[in-house]
Amino acid sequence: MDQIKETNLLKKAVKVILIASIPLLVILDFAWVTYVSTPPKSLQVSEILENEGVSNANDIIGEATTSAFIYTVDAILNKDGGYTANDLLVKAGNFDNMPSFERGVVAQAREIGYALRDRFSRGNSNDRANPDLTQMQPLINFSDEAWYPIADSEMNYKKAVKHARNYLKDITTPQENKAKFFARADSLEKYFDKVSQRLGDLTQQLSASSGDVRENTDLANDASASQSSASQSVVYAKTPWLEIDNVFWKAKGEAWALIHYMRGIQIDFESVLNDKNAMPTVKQIIRELEKTQLDFTSFVVLNGNGRGVTANYSLYLSNSISRAKSSIQELQKILNNG
Repeated sequence: MDQIKETNLLKKAVKVILIASIPLLVILDFAWVTYVSTPPKSLQVSEILENEGVSNANDIIGEATTSAFIYTVDAILNKDGGYTANDLLVKAGNFDNMPSFERGVVAQAREIGYALRDRFSRGNSNDRANPDLTQMQPLINFSDEAWYPIADSEMNYKKAVKHARNYLKDITTPQENKAKFFARADSLEKYFDKVSQRLGDLTQQLSASSGDVRENTDLANDASASQSSASQSVVYAKTPWLEIDNVFWKAKGEAWALIHYMRGIQIDFESVLNDKNAMPTVKQIIRELEKTQLDFTSFVVLNGNGRGVTANYSLYLSNSISRAKSSIQELQKILNNG
């Protein structure tokens, strides 16, 4: 009888411990998610160059843009909690804000990485591609959520940063003549074309957070255009409820990375931009993108309809990104026409 009582007491004790541990686990999980969900700092070009040990700051064309690429990728790898987009806890649905932010950074890093390899480091299409940038490009294009030990995301992105640092070292030691950076208006315009497309896609997803009826403009402004299959003339666009915060944080990540790239471009392409009287437009783009990084008071991404008492964070973000996109398109016209 005593043995049965002891067994029952033991079971009750275990049950009490398990029940009592649930709130503790929830608190620890919340603390961990909060810790790893703090975005990396936004730095000025001078601070990034100092971190990279570039002493002749702002003297070599290309060092600002290249170091901006290095910083954005390095920052998501070495911030509090490290790179999280490929963590198993993320795959289990434990948290997703910071992983989405990181995917946004990687998306923009791929665009500037391509521009560095195929545009900025080559005087024309017949020039040989830089060896380090040639190796960097496929590494930064590697899956952003691969976690298996042999070829995970972090390993490839760290190698990409290493090759970008090699290129930075080569252009900042011009006497060795190992690498070049060409600040040309046509190359910059082509890069902005890719960026404009990405921002346009983000704007559409963000603005569809509360549902939006739109005219189908797929074939607009081209009388001879056609498509593979028929589609409705009016479409209803709405970002799924469970994806709203993912889109929101991915957009913040893309904007955060683009801020640094625009700051670098502002320095490296200074002569081109001043010649086209386009520097004020670049500054306005940076200003609009910086608005996307303002803190919000709610722990969740509020999703009001835009006319009610509840705010809609996605629409706010969409407005800033849309204005930045419009300025980039204006900048493309200036670079094309002068």
